[in-house]
Amino acid sequence: MAALNGGTIAAPTPQARVRSRRRRATLLAGAGVVAALLVPATPALAASAPQGGVHAWGNDEYGEVGAIPEELAGGVTSIEAGSFHNVVAIRDGVPHVWGNDDYGQVSDVPAEVRAGGLTDIVFGGATGYALKDGRVYAWGYEEFGEVSNLPETLTEGGVTAVAGGYGTGYAIKDGRVYAWGDDEFGQVSDIPEDLLQGGVDYIAAGTKTGYAIRDGRAYVWGNDEYGQVSRLPAELTSGVTRIIGGYGTGYAIRHGRLYAWGDDQYGQISGIPATLRRGGVTDIAAGFDNGYALKDGRVYAWGYDDFGQVSDVPAELNSGVIDITAGGFTGYAVRSEDRCPRQR
Repeated sequence: MAALNGGTIAAPTPQARVRSRRRRATLLAGAGVVAALLVPATPALAASAPQGGVHAWGNDEYGEVGAIPEELAGGVTSIEAGSFHNVVAIRDGVPHVWGNDDYGQVSDVPAEVRAGGLTDIVFGGATGYALKDGRVYAWGYEEFGEVSNLPETLTEGGVTAVAGGYGTGYAIKDGRVYAWGDDEFGQVSDIPEDLLQGGVDYIAAGTKTGYAIRDGRAYVWGNDEYGQVSRLPAELTSGVTRIIGGYGTGYAIRHGRLYAWGDDQYGQISGIPATLRRGGVTDIAAGFDNGYALKDGRVYAWGYDDFGQVSDVPAELNSGVIDITAGGFTGYAVRSEDRCPRQR
């Protein structure tokens, strides 16, 4: 989650976060370049997964909602978004990227990535990361070495997962966590020792906080301003299947139940629908200060709502949803058997 300050992206200070609610609209503002990119087919991401059409709602400053490519009316298998107004959806194995292009997030996708064969593609802030043939590629915004300081070993193969936070990239290779870029809060230097030994199953990122799962146990490190690290629920030492972070709030799924900890000033924790605490949750996503969950094919949203990212969830997303994600102040979903993009 990022902001512009004097021409460079800067994470908002605690003081900035408690100013007027309208002021928060500027936290992710940029110079206004909007673009869309169609990348050639990527067999590794194609095909057999459930398919549907893209829905988006909330902030539309860079066309995140209103400029969804028409070809994403159906056939989409997954969707990911970054906090700096970028979105990528996979249709028939082809990555479609749209939104803000101030730092080449859309136009500077590497040729190797455009050529296909991807196994993953994500955005962290205004930086893109892709995984192809076990190798990591990075492009877009670079203030902390997110692109140029990519560890050489991650370009040689063997990588199984990639994730991006604001200013920091993460990857899993040989079961071990690697990190590079911004280390202001130990996101790179303070990775828990267990995660350097192997056996890591899952990696994710918040704004300046890292999250991982190893043998069903949740690990968190980095920025602890709101207790994202120190308030990790004791129950999350086993049975965890998914974990993710927003600006100051962490979320995890354990035995189908949703857990949350950290910042709650906008109801990111206290506003969670009770049904999500009882089980059946299959996916989670985190926006700047709000959360999303998927249960029985239905999207649930709670927390900060200045752009309708909570209250304007399209009614049709009460069933048939196969994937969800969040970017800053915008929510996204893929709903099965759709034939045209739906926007709010």
